[in-house]
Amino acid sequence: MTDNGKWMSLNGNWIPEDKSSHLFHNRGFLYGDGFFESMRFENGRIRSGEAHMHRLHRSLLLLEMSDASFPDLESLETQLGALAEKNKFGAHVRARISVFREGPGIYTPEVNKTSYLINMSQLEGPLRFPETGLRIGYYTRQAKARGPFSNIKSLSAQLYVMAGLHARKEGLDELLLINTSGHFIEGITSNVFIVYNGTLLTPPLTEGCVDGVMRKTLLNL
Repeated sequence: MTDNGKWMSLNGNWIPEDKSSHLFHNRGFLYGDGFFESMRFENGRIRSGEAHMHRLHRSLLLLEMSDASFPDLESLETQLGALAEKNKFGAHVRARISVFREGPGIYTPEVNKTSYLINMSQLEGPLRFPETGLRIGYYTRQAKARGPFSNIKSLSAQLYVMAGLHARKEGLDELLLINTSGHFIEGITSNVFIVYNGTLLTPPLTEGCVDGVMRKTLLNL
């Protein structure tokens, strides 16, 4: 392992490396080594909190990341409440928890220490389903691989970013993504369900879709 320099250049401007190490010298930024969890925080509680925590810990286990420093549901709701109050937000908030591996190493990490960053934005009110349909298309420029890592909300979200750009260019609200077998598996920001002969159908996780909390809620119903 080699020593890093004392300075970095950001957009042509010198910045001290020791002051910016946590922003730029974490594996989430360098390698997309991590995942994120987005959730609605309403009136002091995480909506479907148990399901979010289950998916979060499943992602930690899958990526072999330590969960030693991660709070339980009650502690996390306390943190979110304090952050919402600090930001002077109301009762309805969207929170995103970015979880990333810390420590040295290039592709191979030398430790599995885990850190997380919480940021949030204010929502207009409770969850409402749209009263009108969405204009949707499909994206074929890049297919999504099938496998266990495809079920998590990875920090490496380039496919969804490029699909989002395509949707905007085409004036669409959503795009369906395909896997390497050519099967429709999910949308950019949603899981896919079809009502067929009175039965609700959705692709299985083995097809490579994200293990969505709303998906799990509907399946449980």
